[in-house]
Amino acid sequence: MNNDLWKLKIQAFLHDPPEKAIMLMRGQSHVSRASELLDRLIGDGTSPPSEVETADRIAAASSRIVVEGEIGGKKLKPQIRFHEKPVLIHPLSGKEFDLHHYGGPLVHYDLEGDDTVLKTAGEAVDQAIDQLKNSYGDDPQKLCFALWRLLPEKLARSDKGEEKSRLGLLWHLLPADTRTPDHSIWDHLSMTSAVASALPKPAFLLFAMGPVQSFISTARRTQDLWMGSYLLSYLTWCATKTVVRELGPDAIIFPNLWRQPLVDQWLSQEFSFDVKPRDEELPIANFPNRFLAIVPEEKAAALAQAAKDALCKEWGEICRKVKQEMESRVPEANEEGEWNELWNKQTADFFETYWIALPWHVDGNAADLSEKEGAERLIERYSGLIGKDGKSSQSEHDLEKIVDAFTKLNPDYVNIGTVYQLLYDLTERALGARKTLRAFAQGEEYGYKCTLCGEREALHPRIEATGETSKEQNIRHFWDQIANKFPGDFRRGGSERLCAVCTTKRLAADAYFKPVLGQKEQRFPSISSIAVASFQIHLLEGIKNDDLLRKAFECYVQKVGELKRVLGINWNANSVYQAWGLVQSKDFPSALRETATEFLHTDGNFLFEETFEPERLRSEYRPDLKPADPDFKPIEDKARQAREALKDLIKRAEQLDIAKPSRYIAVLCADGDSMGKWLSGEYAPKIAETVHPHAREIFRQEPLSKVADRRRPLSPFLHNAISASLRDFSTKLVQLVIENRHAGKLVYAGGDDLLALLPKDKAIAAAREIRMLYSGMRPNEPSRRPESENGFVKLGDELLRMMGEKATLSTGIAIVHHSHSIGDAISKAHDEMLEKHAKKRSGKNAFAFASVRRSGERRIAEGPWFIDQDPKKTPAAMIMEFQKLFAEE
Repeated sequence: MNNDLWKLKIQAFLHDPPEKAIMLMRGQSHVSRASELLDRLIGDGTSPPSEVETADRIAAASSRIVVEGEIGGKKLKPQIRFHEKPVLIHPLSGKEFDLHHYGGPLVHYDLEGDDTVLKTAGEAVDQAIDQLKNSYGDDPQKLCFALWRLLPEKLARSDKGEEKSRLGLLWHLLPADTRTPDHSIWDHLSMTSAVASALPKPAFLLFAMGPVQSFISTARRTQDLWMGSYLLSYLTWCATKTVVRELGPDAIIFPNLWRQPLVDQWLSQEFSFDVKPRDEELPIANFPNRFLAIVPEEKAAALAQAAKDALCKEWGEICRKVKQEMESRVPEANEEGEWNELWNKQTADFFETYWIALPWHVDGNAADLSEKEGAERLIERYSGLIGKDGKSSQSEHDLEKIVDAFTKLNPDYVNIGTVYQLLYDLTERALGARKTLRAFAQGEEYGYKCTLCGEREALHPRIEATGETSKEQNIRHFWDQIANKFPGDFRRGGSERLCAVCTTKRLAADAYFKPVLGQKEQRFPSISSIAVASFQIHLLEGIKNDDLLRKAFECYVQKVGELKRVLGINWNANSVYQAWGLVQSKDFPSALRETATEFLHTDGNFLFEETFEPERLRSEYRPDLKPADPDFKPIEDKARQAREALKDLIKRAEQLDIAKPSRYIAVLCADGDSMGKWLSGEYAPKIAETVHPHAREIFRQEPLSKVADRRRPLSPFLHNAISASLRDFSTKLVQLVIENRHAGKLVYAGGDDLLALLPKDKAIAAAREIRMLYSGMRPNEPSRRPESENGFVKLGDELLRMMGEKATLSTGIAIVHHSHSIGDAISKAHDEMLEKHAKKRSGKNAFAFASVRRSGERRIAEGPWFIDQDPKKTPAAMIMEFQKLFAEE
């Protein structure tokens, strides 16, 4: 372990005190306060090395709007007393928040008056620093990680002053620069630490993996969909972790790793930090398939190779665990011939990886990165490479003018950090070029193909045809044995025969992730179970108050249980989270809880009369039987009894105005609009919008008056803000809406895009709520929780910053029969409704719905989310009319 590196990063991370914003111009300087904190934490009397100052200059330039300098011999230095005028700027919308006059439901602070707030904040910082030193002071690496992950939360929790003197939720948002209060002190401290550990020659490392869409969409069950997306998320984290171990989590620009569930899981295991995520957060596939890091140039290639090796090693281990589990249950699979050959051939080098390392310096000269010459040389080089061919964006043309204005005002504040935007653009272009190079492709496979992907050969041991059966029949028999040994995971009768990759997706949840990550069972509710979820919930509510319904319910559960036993169904299906929450709530009758649990462990298919056709049951669950076999008679008898019990149950439910079980399900796809332009800085606020109102006077004078209306240059904190907003949206809000409020199941939420399955009657309401939360808009319903307003969402004791009112989201929904191909349904929701209708025809910030009948009849409705871009003018009445179109006839 390189203790010198971790000590350097600690010194860089604490070069400014966390409470800097409220202590400026109030006595003690922030420089002496930072020195005091470092001495308190490290206590060795040494001063920070020059790398810390260099890193601070670069980090500050990457996010600073220069409003201090000299014009015509006159010095300009706006004096911002944050405690008197505490203003924050939303980094994506440019919206201003005056915390004195906010008056909204989310936060309100009074920082004026005496120094009580400053005193309380200082005591909170001292206490938190002491706690971290006592817990982790003997391990520099652990202490460095603790500062990054634990310090912000410790401050909020330890700030125990009176309500009027507490900062509370504001600790996460205190600005780094009160003149430009659109990024937090934590953004700046993390960036400074990242740059310090990459000096003297920092470089960008952009790493990506694939395939993505084809890997996810190759699915027959909800379990396949979820595991495909989760594997990509998990494996990308495994690759990212190699850089985190070497350089710390702050080296990753995006995705934002702070409070990321997979990262917190690792920190709780690796360092025993008390940050273990909630069980519900871990299964969310929200890690993107790429990361951007700041690394030392000389280590970039080795880190990229280590990331690839870690990804491939983990994938190999997952496949090995699945293979081992199959061999332990199916002895015929445990042979050294074709079985092993197919496994190794199909899983080896399955994933493709791409990476690019871009040095920050030009022509090998890294000596002046913290000076204006470093920025000027990069601009010149960029123009030579890109600008003359007309492919650079308007924001990149603007940057040159902005840098020129900043240099005229104060050249000391301009350096390589100022042109972060150009570095990022070159890195993305280079990776795009790398992806065009042809990678080695696995050769075509022959034999009997996988019934799921149709590309690779189905797994099998060495099997030959005999005098009585063909090779295909023997392979079917082999897979029927597998289905018997893995009840509920494969179709009976050998009708499902999968390759190694598709088998791994099907079984990895139990074979690998359950024991390794300590996750609970992740058997997804079936399509049918999601379709009937609304009926289940209304039924469970009804049996609490109606004796006749309760008796019919108990009879139904009993008769279906008897049928399941004669069919040999010895596994539990699953139902949606909201139904389970109802049964496990305190007000649910304890006498009914066992029966209700059995009900929710029964697949939703058993709420349809056609399921009880004896031949259908035999084909699905007992294909080994013939209709003339004696064992088939009990199935016929029990099926008849169960069907009659179902009829009685539905009849009584309808008498109580409980709609019968729906056979239709909604597939919901949502995607942030123009995310590429957000990431490239094209939608950033105007420069003048991002500075404190007391500093805007300078934009009336040259040279800043010429760039006041230009877009704020792209910066690492802007990337960080987008990534953090999408992280919180996907891990904390989307699941809450889909699963806790609307009886659905979230398949993945990769940040700005998501896929969910819902009962058809819940889809529109869920989609609208997700749209409002994405931008942090105030809902029309005052009682709606979580509260959201002006780009922020208050969730419990957390204040989450969303994408803001200028960022939009489009949604596509396909409502299909529960027996419809899930892959085709996703295609209809995503490719047709979302991309073709909502984004292209309706111009984004829109929705599109399609109802697809079994007959093939389609009904489509689409429109903008808001009328005249006013969230209060949501066309709710029109949406409700659309919903009537989707009612079953």
